[in-house]
Amino acid sequence: MRVFLTALMAVFVFYSVRFVRQNEKIEVANPIQNTQEVATKISDLVAKNQSSQRSKRPPNSDCSRADTMIDLGSDQVLDASRFLIESVGQDPVGELVLRNADLEFLPEKSQEITAKEALTVTNLYVTSGQRVSAGDLLLEAESKELAKARMAWLEAKAKHELWEASREREKSLLGAQVGNLRDFSEIRDREIEAKLALNIAEQQLAWFGYSSQDYEKLLNMEATDLNLKIHAKISGTVQQISLIPGSHVEEGQSLLTIVDPNRLRAKIWVFANEAAHFKPDQIFFVRSNERESQGQIRFIPAMIDSHTRQIPILGEIDNQSLLFRAGEYVQVELEKQISSSLLVPVEAVQWDGCCNLVFESLGQNRFQPRKVALGEKISGRQIVLSGLQTTSKIVAKGSYFLKSILMQAEIGDACCGI
Repeated sequence: MRVFLTALMAVFVFYSVRFVRQNEKIEVANPIQNTQEVATKISDLVAKNQSSQRSKRPPNSDCSRADTMIDLGSDQVLDASRFLIESVGQDPVGELVLRNADLEFLPEKSQEITAKEALTVTNLYVTSGQRVSAGDLLLEAESKELAKARMAWLEAKAKHELWEASREREKSLLGAQVGNLRDFSEIRDREIEAKLALNIAEQQLAWFGYSSQDYEKLLNMEATDLNLKIHAKISGTVQQISLIPGSHVEEGQSLLTIVDPNRLRAKIWVFANEAAHFKPDQIFFVRSNERESQGQIRFIPAMIDSHTRQIPILGEIDNQSLLFRAGEYVQVELEKQISSSLLVPVEAVQWDGCCNLVFESLGQNRFQPRKVALGEKISGRQIVLSGLQTTSKIVAKGSYFLKSILMQAEIGDACCGI
């Protein structure tokens, strides 16, 4: 038994020592591994910094490589190289900026109905949230002014009919040579005056929502049955109702509001010195709490808001999904156009150890290196400050092959002392 315990103890000590040594190896290896990772990161940063520094290097006037024209000769070589030739683009260059905006209903897509006089609501035909179309009857109300307008119309209509009949009678007398031309002229003038009074009375009825199709009803209608009819002028949703049947409202009081929530106006606040960098019809994006919608600039005012000292650019956004609400405060992302610059693909630019080169296509399988001064990179494209023309056609893809040919021709020479 003692021998068995001694052997068991020896096995335990052996594996314990082995485990400790393995941990020591791991601890020794970890610093080496960490050092390699740090070295890799430093190497990447250095390479990135060198690339950034190269793009900022101006063309070297002593560089002679740009004087070497490359002639590929046959079309087979050109086809095998799979070049992509394209014209240099001159496009507006801008930066994306975030600006604050207020959302509100479009004025042309909203209708607030207010009482133009003291009214008593008799019938209400809509409810909050109901969808209505232009021309739909919304409510009816008793109106003293409408009753007065009806009486004025009836009086004007009767006078006009009287003078019209008198003119016809006087005209018949003149035809029988028993009438008086002076009396006929006077009656005709009175008829014209009565016609003008009737037109004014009809306009007053139209102001209350009555057209020529309703005149027959007005003739046979009792005064107690005369109601003001209010119709919707736009299609939309009834947003707010401030009354019920039987309510008495005073002049100027709001009755109800109709809005179209499918499109909203965005009032985008920008500084006065940057308003010129935005254009009508420019696209922008509204973002708030993982919600997003696209909009378009409609109008850029020429005046500064007196309270904010900023310019409220007016845009319109699509809100078919009803993600946004009027009165909401959001942020808008839009492009601030800075200038118009020459742009080439980033891969079209090659570094030859001295200068940044872009290869211009001269036609007939010939290519000329052009030394260029570069600006910023924007969305995979490089701004070219000098060295190219807007009429230039360049190798947009595959220019590394031309750089290799150019470097092979210079083997043994030290361009620019490098």
